[in-house]
Amino acid sequence: MANLKTGFFLAMVILLCSAVFNGCVMNPAENVITTMQANEPIIIEENVELVELQEGVFSVMEAVYLTMKQFDKNIIFNCAVDSGGFFDPVERIFIKNISAYSGDIILWSNLEVSTWVNHAYIEIILELDKNLIGYVVIAINIESDNKSPVFLKSVLFPEIDGEYQNVSEEYVKAAIEKVKDENR
Repeated sequence: MANLKTGFFLAMVILLCSAVFNGCVMNPAENVITTMQANEPIIIEENVELVELQEGVFSVMEAVYLTMKQFDKNIIFNCAVDSGGFFDPVERIFIKNISAYSGDIILWSNLEVSTWVNHAYIEIILELDKNLIGYVVIAINIESDNKSPVFLKSVLFPEIDGEYQNVSEEYVKAAIEKVKDENR
């Protein structure tokens, strides 16, 4: 029995050290990862379907339609784009930031102040009850023959023991920037 306890203890120490020194431990069977935020572990689920993409035409310009998908209608999808813009149906203008809810469809186009752009990153941060619960990073390369939008990363921060994790905005923004830097 003592050897079993010692073996379990050593396994836990190795797992903890791996998380601290490597910054990440992956369970490939479930796409669940533990990362570190200021020495505090954060559990993430990758490749979660949070947004559906469709290409189309809006008026006379190419467009990407994003449908927000999630289980809770109270989730806010805070969307931002660095190039191009989202169509605001109320003001009838293109804007850089827009918020949507589950089931909403928003439109992105590469028309920006009468100038066509070559590349765009769309960032979507999911929020529920003032908790950051996930993010999505989408790339669109207008110059290539394949103008289709590409999911670079889709992450959900699941509840742990019925509570949302304490994920900071700085952590999420840094993670998004890292994804964009790796795909430039």
